[in-house]
Amino acid sequence: MNKNLKDCNWKKRGGFIYSVAFLFLFISQGWCADKDLPAGQTITPANVSVLMYHKISNNPTETPDHTLTHLARFEEQMKYLKDNGYTTVDLYDLKAYMERRISLPEKSVVLTFDDGWKSVQNAVPILKKYKFKATFFIVLEYIDGSYPAFLTWPELAEIASHQDFDFGCHSSTHPWIPGNHLISWLAGKTPNRSRKDVVAEIAGAKKVMEEKLQRPVVHYSWPSGWYNDELLAIARDSGYITTVTTDQGLNMPGMSPMKIRRYPVYGQFSVEQFGQLLTRNLTDVSPMAGSAPAGNAVINHYPTRK
Repeated sequence: MNKNLKDCNWKKRGGFIYSVAFLFLFISQGWCADKDLPAGQTITPANVSVLMYHKISNNPTETPDHTLTHLARFEEQMKYLKDNGYTTVDLYDLKAYMERRISLPEKSVVLTFDDGWKSVQNAVPILKKYKFKATFFIVLEYIDGSYPAFLTWPELAEIASHQDFDFGCHSSTHPWIPGNHLISWLAGKTPNRSRKDVVAEIAGAKKVMEEKLQRPVVHYSWPSGWYNDELLAIARDSGYITTVTTDQGLNMPGMSPMKIRRYPVYGQFSVEQFGQLLTRNLTDVSPMAGSAPAGNAVINHYPTRK
């Protein structure tokens, strides 16, 4: 079997025609492409920052916070990246870099957006303008049409039509509060929740997203940063090749692509602070409220149904 298909652990579903068509799409779009470093080359020490956004609001009356960035500020930040020579790379490239298989430009950055808020549509034209790559992590339950603040499947399909945009899974229901999250489910500390429910949040959500979007979904974002070694093993066995966390820090060669670190971009950041974040000179990026283990951050989410 092709090494790249093993890496993605893609399992055929449906009939023969569907499988062949999907495989063609999988290869032609470059997903899980072989990125081995040419002989004689060495790894350039880029030390990649991964940025975490949530909502990109075009409503100036909304107060910016740890999950809401105003559109004008977001555009300033993207212009800063462009003007200062930054290159956006995707999670496939970051994985290969962390595994010492490729070099990346010195100023490399990964853009991620969690939850699937409808307001990320405001970011799409700006990302296209600068030809930036981005990965959008989706909470499956929020996309069923019952939550007006979140994207719908047709809206996701429109974003997915752009070659520079990829999708990852952010669980089925986003269990996040202390005492009711994936770790407590595994430990049997949450009533009526067990390992079976954990697998549904990880593997089950992956299957649904792949069927809906007709593309591989191989990146996972831990809800509010809750994860441990057992959850990482479940994600790996489910076919994910990367998972992103809320642990803050750089991503370097030799580190695990199953524990990718990210910096949260708070809506209150000035452009100057944004630049300091990228150069690791911002000293006041404090952990967000919560008590997730291993330095992870808990992010409050209160989606409202129709």
